[in-house]
Amino acid sequence: MKIPEGMEQMIFSNAYYKVNEYENVFYIFNKLAEKDIFIIDEFNPRKKEMTGSFVRDYPKNHWNPASKFPGAKQVFGHMSIKNGILSIDAKTKLHHKEFRELIEGFLKYSIQFEREEFTDPMEMIRKK
Repeated sequence: MKIPEGMEQMIFSNAYYKVNEYENVFYIFNKLAEKDIFIIDEFNPRKKEMTGSFVRDYPKNHWNPASKFPGAKQVFGHMSIKNGILSIDAKTKLHHKEFRELIEGFLKYSIQFEREEFTDPMEMIRKK
């Protein structure tokens, strides 16, 4: 099946990083939240845990009915920190690449890349 122009194939992706400096990581994600490109869902500095979502304004004339609500945000990825591991996920390879560049650019030495994984949801369906 051909993917329409301007669209991208859905791919489940995850990237994993070891957290070296929690304070800086938490600081950066709080700054991203202040810029309205990240929403913090849960934050527990004592347990060194955080979860949240990467967001943006919906593009004009987006097909999703939620895009019509004032202040609505489109979620296009997630982040979690637990057990010393920062993980990010996205649904396309382009967003995966953008998240990795963003995270690695801001956090440089505060994190250490461990691995990434890609899963084609169509393959998951075919296996069932």
